Amino acid sequence: MVDLSPERGPDGLDGYGLTASEDAMTVGARIPDTGYRDESLAELWQFPAASPTGEGVRGERMSSNRGEQLPAAAASGRQVVWLDAATGISDVVTRTRPAGRCA
Repeated sequence: MVDLSPERGPDGLDGYGLTASEDAMTVGARIPDTGYRDESLAELWQFPAASPTGEGVRGERMSSNRGEQLPAAAASGRQVVWLDAATGISDVVTRTRPAGRCA
């Protein structure tokens, strides 16, 4: 068994859901925070299905939007489909690669 993320600390994720394909595991998570802010809302993080070192690695953000990104479903490869509530109306979103740097 491999931990995907520590529970606490700077790289900690408060996971609430998991979906997986043959290539990746996508976790819905909130970053532990002392207040309710955009930075602490639900986002999607993706991890490789197999870690060559046998240790958890920092995931990559699949979603990068204001508001919450909720239940995700894995498709093939790294593709993920989810509901994005950033606009106040839920939109169905899909992505096949990490979002990159989120500002």
